[in-house]
Formats: sequence, structure tokens, C-alpha cells
Amino acid sequence: MCKFHKDVAIQVAARDDGKIDPVSYGIMMCALSRYWIDLYMPEVDYLDGYSNYEMATEQAATALRNSAPLHLLSQNIPTIIDYANEHAPQLRAAVNDIIAEQGLTLKNLGLPRDPVNNYRFVWNITQHLYEGDPTKGLSVVKNVDDPKLEQMRHAVETFFQKPGIEATMNQMMAGSFARLMGEAQANVNPTLLNAYETLPRGLRTAFASCAMHSSGGAVGTHAVCLLLPTAGAANLGMLVAPFASVALDRLLDWRRGNSFSAWRSGSVAAISLALAFGIHAISPHDHLDTAQAKEFASQSGNQQDVILVAYRKDYEALPQNLRQRVDEQSAKKGMTPELYMAVCDGSDTLGRDIAEFKRQQNSLGTARERRFDGLLKTLGL
Repeated sequence: MCKFHKDVAIQVAARDDGKIDPVSYGIMMCALSRYWIDLYMPEVDYLDGYSNYEMATEQAATALRNSAPLHLLSQNIPTIIDYANEHAPQLRAAVNDIIAEQGLTLKNLGLPRDPVNNYRFVWNITQHLYEGDPTKGLSVVKNVDDPKLEQMRHAVETFFQKPGIEATMNQMMAGSFARLMGEAQANVNPTLLNAYETLPRGLRTAFASCAMHSSGGAVGTHAVCLLLPTAGAANLGMLVAPFASVALDRLLDWRRGNSFSAWRSGSVAAISLALAFGIHAISPHDHLDTAQAKEFASQSGNQQDVILVAYRKDYEALPQNLRQRVDEQSAKKGMTPELYMAVCDGSDTLGRDIAEFKRQQNSLGTARERRFDGLLKTLGL
């Protein structure tokens, strides 16, 4: 499943409480699957948006430059973010209308119980929904070959028939492709990128997969520290990480029908152990288990709504560079920007930068008030 598509789907399917609506998310992922990267940059149809190093290669950079609309967009990331923030509500409203009108549920759409994490449904469903050439544009089929998917086909067809939706979807996906690829160069180490480019494509793919599964095990065992924040738990997490990573790697290979590779499993274990040490060495063990997050969770639904509205205003008042960083971090955690700001304790670099911006704004406001008071006194008022 591509990050290009998932980022857009998460933003559109976000509810007022910051959680992802599973039905809306499932429909959006199926609708967004109409837009393959082949439509914009067929030379790099293998990209999925998760590997900054793969998106920063010379081949990917050349493909981006050759796609004039996307290259232009990638030079102005704030414009992409603004467009997405302005038009996500339009898509959200259209999807919610269809859900209500057609009585859609996970079951009658053929979706899994947790479509956000069970990504296999995307290909299993969308391969039946579209026809045409991905490099020229796909269209929704008139008749689906699997009767169980008719409800989803009808929902997606109805969605695209709504005024303005097709143009907005195209622009949202173009923006997602341009943004992730445009940011990739800034998110890689130039020396490591040069070394990465010397690897054969197959080895690069294997490395990326090994690293992903290794980090999954390392980060997963880091949850032990969240539940049991003790030194013993931290040590246990580091010991378990390699085994968890290999198990995850084997499970995914089994689901894909791949054969066992001792070399690969050894690589996964080694990478995972190194990542586990790094995580426990540099990462604070509170994450979202903070006093601020607990305080937010203890509030009633109405109180949480009020808090989120206030943080939304704070978010909108931020300068473009800070808003972009909040967008990136909240997307990684599957949250809306306002929920991210409400539950994070502000101890990281982004949090400190936001606090400094607010301090400066408050200082400016205080200075203005003093000047205004002085003016009133001068006028004798």
C-alpha cells in the first residue's frame, strides 16, 4: 500500500475526535487507487512513498523533473499543504454523504474490520474496480466481476460523479506525489544516498524490506517501555526485538508466499538489535503516554471537542514552516494536526519551536498593549 495514497486517505477520513473513520478510510483508499504513480511518472512506477532514499535517487529526481506539473508543485510544498487542508473537508463531506445515503458498512463494502492496518484489501478490491491504462487514466467499471464488491463499486462510482470531486482527487494525489518526492532529498544523508545508489535494485529492495521489518520489531518492543517504564523492561525490549523482527519478517513472507532465507533473517535480527539500542538510547519513553495526553483522554467528549477547536486555531495561527512540520508528524502518527498538538507534551524540537513562536507572539501582543496604553495616557483618556 502506497504512502502517497494513505496520507491523503487519513487526512480525509479523520473524524472530529482525531481518530480515523474505518468506513470512510476504506472508501477513500479504493477511490484513490484510481490514481497510480504511473499516471504522473511512469518511469518510477515501483515507488511506494515509504523510502526517502529510493525517492531521492537520481532516477526518481529525473522523473520528477520530467513531470512538469509535479516538479512545479514540489518546489512549493506550502501550496500543497494549503490545498489539502482546504479541500479535504470537501472530500470528507462527499464520502460521508454516500455512507449515509447508501447505508454503507465495513461488512457490505467487503472491508476488513481494521482497514487502516489491514492493507491487503486495497489490491484485493481495487483490481476489480477499474479498467484502462494506468499511464493514461483508469475509469470505474460498469459491472464488477465479483458480486460482493458491487456495493463498493457503486460507492466509488457515485463519489466520482459528484461535482468537482474528480478534479480535487487528481490534485490531491498529484500533491501527495510531489510533496513526498520533493521532501525526500532533504530527508536523506548525501553520503549514504551515494552509497545507496551503487546498490543493485534488487538489493536496494531487500535492504528496504529488511530495515522496515527490523524497525517494526524494534519499535514494537519499545511498547514494553511504555507499559512498564523500568530499566528491566527496557533491557527485555532490546532482547526481544531481534526475535520479534524475524517473526514479523517470516509472517509477511509467508503471507506473500516467499521462501525462507537464513541470510535475510540474520540481517533482520542484526538491524533490529542495532535499532533497539538506538531507540532506547535516544528516545524518551513517554511518547503519547504524557500527562497532557492523559489529561485530554480524561475529558468528556464535548470538552475534547472544545480543546480540539482551540488547538485547531493554534495550528492555523502557526507560520507555514511550523504547520508543515506539524502536518508531517501528525500524519506519521495517524492523527489530525490539532489532536497531535493536544496530546504531545512539546518536549521535542518541534514542540519547543512552537512554544518559542507562541512566546514571541505573546511578547509582541504585550508590547502592542503597552504602546496602546501609552497612547491613551498621552491623549488623556
